[in-house]
Amino acid sequence: MWFDIDQRSSTPIYQQLVEGVKQAVARGILIQGEKLPSVRELAARITINPNTIAKAYQELEREGVIETLRGRGTFVAVQEIKASEGEKKRVICENGGKNPGGGLLSGPHPG
Repeated sequence: MWFDIDQRSSTPIYQQLVEGVKQAVARGILIQGEKLPSVRELAARITINPNTIAKAYQELEREGVIETLRGRGTFVAVQEIKASEGEKKRVICENGGKNPGGGLLSGPHPG
């Protein structure tokens, strides 16, 4: 499994699950678009109450980490990767002052 649940932890189980999924996504263990087990299936696998799994999935969906498609299942959300300003500047420098789209980044151009 891509996460660990510590029954003795003071952290609520649903929160451990939320953090475990987030970490698995960040580490590339779970990839964008990957189907997750259903609430019942995951509850049976790790012997946790289905309501706890549902609460974690609801939190993850609210945060945009996963998405549920009616009749299809629950998936790791496909997210646009946002570069920091520092990363954008690095890419521009590596491209000789040109943005990845090819235009020079100088300022407003007269129309």
